[in-house]
Amino acid sequence: MAKAHTIHALAIIAIAVAGFFFVKASIHVDFSERCHSLEMTYTSKRGSMAHPRKDSATRKAGRSRNAILIDLDQYLPYLINRVGNTLVQLFSRDLAQFDISVPMWRVIAVLGERGDLRLVDLSSMTSIDASTLSRLTETMQRRKLLGRSRSPQNKREIVISTTPKGQELLRILTPIAAAYEREMTVGLSALDLATTREALRQMFARLAELRAKATQEMSRARRQMPVLAKHVVGPFRGI
Repeated sequence: MAKAHTIHALAIIAIAVAGFFFVKASIHVDFSERCHSLEMTYTSKRGSMAHPRKDSATRKAGRSRNAILIDLDQYLPYLINRVGNTLVQLFSRDLAQFDISVPMWRVIAVLGERGDLRLVDLSSMTSIDASTLSRLTETMQRRKLLGRSRSPQNKREIVISTTPKGQELLRILTPIAAAYEREMTVGLSALDLATTREALRQMFARLAELRAKATQEMSRARRQMPVLAKHVVGPFRGI
């Protein structure tokens, strides 16, 4: 079970990165507004004293801008992104000794736990795009880590399985992955860990629903569609 939790932490990274870029964009906008505010304050000081009503309006506008600031120390996508990125950076050093990448590890770890899977199901379990995963499994097949075959039920579907070499690699790497989970959770109670895991599962399920909805909308519109930014995309393009 330890390896499953580590896999889940790695799968979260793709979701968290989008949130992190949103944070950076918000910070950039707020920084620009702050610079403009400082410039206006400096200009007013060089001239006459500001009008009381205008000064009050400026303070209100400042409070309004502060209200949309994101507290990074409380912002979940940012926190998850930091954990995920740090874990990947560390674990990648161990994986490099075996000449495999983190996505390769995720593939053999999921197959080790779930058994043979269709390519489409493996894509969902590893959070790797289907076309990217197809190329990745071909590379792993050439290295004799995986097997690829046609599904007996549907000849158009590809079934992915581990080879003895892949299983041996999984046997070696699983204790290392479990050790990272132990290190990153030192000092946390069993209850805290259980709560965290369940919260992450629920958040992932909710985001999966949003992703499915976005995919349907994109299919109908035949172009990339915003998910939660529909009300701001139009005004922003007009700037």
